[in-house]
Amino acid sequence: MRQITRQFILWYGLFETFVFTGNIFGWTALHYMLRQEGIYEHVCDTQGNDTHTYANETESSAVNLRGYRTCEAQDSILNLAYTIGSFCMGSTSFVWGFLLDKWGLRNVRLIINGLITSGCILLSLTIRETSFLLFSFINPVMYRWSPFTSG
Repeated sequence: MRQITRQFILWYGLFETFVFTGNIFGWTALHYMLRQEGIYEHVCDTQGNDTHTYANETESSAVNLRGYRTCEAQDSILNLAYTIGSFCMGSTSFVWGFLLDKWGLRNVRLIINGLITSGCILLSLTIRETSFLLFSFINPVMYRWSPFTSG
């Protein structure tokens, strides 16, 4: 393999890693943002009678120190979305292995980059009224793991 090709593969792999692989590690910030935007807020008790309270709070106020409402039902649904996405991330290794053998690494990575991009765009368009689409938007982002680690 020529030296210029090796250099290109190295720099493209680094670029691809920096751009497309931070989604799983950024779940904490994404979870905070989804909760703040009111995704799945309709499952919360609107009276403020949540059973979970934090330190220095009264029983009737379910607001944490940063000023947004907390809700265990909302947190559990968002954590379920993360769990399902993480499962999809690991379970698609079998499928990506066949596709890598059949189509090659370049084509499979282009497909995966398209899935990640479309998933991120759709995830950014999620609003309170379309909360139910979160599960179908987060899965394309998580389908990508194996071919990125096999290159």
